[in-house]
Amino acid sequence: MADITKIDKKGNIIASFPMSLVGNYKGICYIGAGYFAIIFTRGRDLSLYSIRIDWTDATGRIDNIKLIKAFSEPGVAPTSYPHGVCTDGMFFYVICQETTIPQSGRVFKIDVNGNTQKIYHISGASHLRFRGITFNGKYFFATEIKENELWQFDQEFNLIKKVSLPENLNRGACFDGVNLWVGGATNDDLYCLDYQGNVKNQISPSAGNLVGVATDGKDFYITQ
Repeated sequence: MADITKIDKKGNIIASFPMSLVGNYKGICYIGAGYFAIIFTRGRDLSLYSIRIDWTDATGRIDNIKLIKAFSEPGVAPTSYPHGVCTDGMFFYVICQETTIPQSGRVFKIDVNGNTQKIYHISGASHLRFRGITFNGKYFFATEIKENELWQFDQEFNLIKKVSLPENLNRGACFDGVNLWVGGATNDDLYCLDYQGNVKNQISPSAGNLVGVATDGKDFYITQ
């Protein structure tokens, strides 16, 4: 299944839209005015797109789709696998799982034209598996599914702290302007967390195979 599902904060499904690209959809973040940034993967094709979805009915439609950046080259095995994306309002930040040792993770800072402005290297135990990333206006937060942790970084991606997450294999992350939310893969629920990893609220959207999650501050948008 490769859908984007829109749900309210009670977990009710408002609309579900099957994507037109054939492949898998990873992280997603809300840009504004109906636009999203989304990670697309198909085999060795790893890319960041911007899309605009018109939710005028229960199925929605894409008004615009634009390739921002390709993370792979034809016939070349990638070393960075992008999973999560967020924005600070000016740049995109794409967090990747690395396949090289001792590299643990990498974050690409990308402008709206797809130019890489900076690459941040995340150190730690080898083969960490980062999935979601979000920004609360001051700090970045990333989910890591191998150790089941939430990593907090400053704006230069220096590690501030790590806290345990409430469910194994946590995936996407987003910030709604007040609260931090992460998605879990075991039961596909969304968890509202404080910065110590404690659960403040939990909703069950009944939309299986949750991968990424975004919010416009009112509703959630889940990639499946």
